[in-house]
Amino acid sequence: MGGILGDVGDILSGLGNIAGGIATFGQFGSISTGLSELGGGVAGLAQIGLTDLTAGLVGAAGYAYNLGANAINVLTLGNLRSNGSLLSALGTLVGNAVIPDYGLFGGPNWGLTLLEQILSTR
Repeated sequence: MGGILGDVGDILSGLGNIAGGIATFGQFGSISTGLSELGGGVAGLAQIGLTDLTAGLVGAAGYAYNLGANAINVLTLGNLRSNGSLLSALGTLVGNAVIPDYGLFGGPNWGLTLLEQILSTR
């Protein structure tokens, strides 16, 4: 959010410098400085936008892949990924459909693996 606000500030400052430079014939504000700020702000917003778009597309592709693989796992009665456990395959399909497993999100089992390990040793 700070990056976006900084870029918007650069754009507004750049427009102010350009307007001031034009209105005062270069006595107040500088057209070249304004153009530089304006260009930097627009480029920064474009970079943030393209990064977010790419992350969204990769996340959507990961979601589609996981959903498809989990559906195939259910159709194979859990033999593809769940060692023959249909119930586990169904749980994974529903869990990953509701709570995606991509990027920094660990999916439906996030944080439970350590707890399961601790409980299984007792």
